[in-house]
Amino acid sequence: MKRLAIIGSGDLGRLIAFHAKNDHHYNVVGFFDDYAIINSNVDGYPILGKTTEVIDNFSKGNYDYLIIAIG
Repeated sequence: MKRLAIIGSGDLGRLIAFHAKNDHHYNVVGFFDDYAIINSNVDGYPILGKTTEVIDNFSKGNYDYLIIAIG
């Protein structure tokens, strides 16, 4: 299954995570958010880090797809 990370853990990010999970197309690995506490959880998904860590996490193979969810 495709691994999805989401930038933004607010209302839009949580809505995208909900639909991605329930459509059974993606495994949501977590959120990147500059204003959330790293290693905390939002709707059961971890805050993976700040937006400056997106590229590093992709390079390490931590996710396959990224959606920007900043409204």
